[in-house]
Amino acid sequence: MNRNRTLMLFFFVLGLSVLSTIYADCLPLLHLGTDPDDVKYDRIDMKELYCTTNTTHITFLITCYGEVKTRKKPPTLPRDEFRVYLDVVAGWGDNRRNAPLEGADVIIEAHSQRVYWWNGKRWERKKTLTAQVEVKGNNITVTCQLSDIQFEEASGDIRICFISKLKGSKGLKKVQDRAPDRGWYTLEGGISGLTFLEISAAGLLGLTLASRVRKRCRRVLRDSEG
Repeated sequence: MNRNRTLMLFFFVLGLSVLSTIYADCLPLLHLGTDPDDVKYDRIDMKELYCTTNTTHITFLITCYGEVKTRKKPPTLPRDEFRVYLDVVAGWGDNRRNAPLEGADVIIEAHSQRVYWWNGKRWERKKTLTAQVEVKGNNITVTCQLSDIQFEEASGDIRICFISKLKGSKGLKKVQDRAPDRGWYTLEGGISGLTFLEISAAGLLGLTLASRVRKRCRRVLRDSEG
């Protein structure tokens, strides 16, 4: 492969990378739904739920009715329990009688940053995976890589549900909130990657950059020879 072809290939890849970054930054939040004010403790009472994706990550935004309490020790994580349940693979998931959410196959814990997968018999913690969590005021942001939620196994819609629980509350005294109160939120069509149009645009961007750099290099060489 000659120098010109190598240069053009390099900038094609660079253009794709730049476009992916722009694509990621520009995607709007998808409003999943609004949950009623029906829990005594506002700090775990979820109000608005959002989701956004790009080519590499998925982010969930949980907005509560009150300010979210955080742990005293770093990292800054919710003091109470917040979990995101996902049904990524249709027909596969926790279908036990007492399952916290029937059909779920991925759990993301905001309070521990842990990710769990359903292995067919029980929930298994994936120790190599860590969710990125940020708490600010009434908001909790949870971000994972798409591979962390096994999105490549999805063949259609992805279902989402959120459950929060007051720290230390158990049994009959358990205080928790569920959003939605029944059923699931749905991310219709799953998660799509870069479209053909976007890849083509990345290619054109890369070729344009390669052309400009090649012309500049030639100009520098002529000046140095002169």
